[in-house]
Amino acid sequence: MTDSHDAMWMTSRIGDQPLKTFTQAVPASATNSAVARQRFVQCTNAPFFAEAGQRAQRLGFEYRTLFPAGHDAMITEPVALAEILGGLL
Repeated sequence: MTDSHDAMWMTSRIGDQPLKTFTQAVPASATNSAVARQRFVQCTNAPFFAEAGQRAQRLGFEYRTLFPAGHDAMITEPVALAEILGGLL
């Protein structure tokens, strides 16, 4: 269950996703680090995310699910998400 204080905290901080998250390349020096490991945590079965999850699996990503946490899993399922992310380190 979503904590209303967490939801209010998050809502006050929501903004547009920075453009560079789509355009800036990962530095070549990161290829030998944990950044190079490809991971995907699917938190919803919405069509776009379902297709992205299937693609990640086909490409060999480490794949986990956290249904039905939704796009804001850090608010709706913080403990379960932390467990999954901790297991991917």
